[in-house]
Amino acid sequence: MPIGYHHLTLEDRCTIEGLLRSGWSIRRIAKELKRSPGTISRELARNGKGRKGYRAAKAQEKAWGRRQKASEIPRKLTGKLRTVIREKLLPKRSIGADCRPIGPAATSAEAGLAARL
Repeated sequence: MPIGYHHLTLEDRCTIEGLLRSGWSIRRIAKELKRSPGTISRELARNGKGRKGYRAAKAQEKAWGRRQKASEIPRKLTGKLRTVIREKLLPKRSIGADCRPIGPAATSAEAGLAARL
């Protein structure tokens, strides 16, 4: 397998289904697909109902759904998220907007976050 992370394809999943039906072990399937045994084991745990209940088409559908859901999560500071951070997480300032906290409360994480907002 090339270096890097690659999702299992429908073809990989069909191969897994067929080899499981033929009685192959997880390690043997992994070797055939040039994948880690852990990859095959996780695939069966996430998308199957044990070794006998694994269906490639259903597994592909579940995996696709998880990828779609994950892509909906915001990864950048949006306006709404920026507002929540300002209101909830940053220390309240009563002296003025230009003042910065002094002492232990002025952590580098707070300073970095404040600089990005």
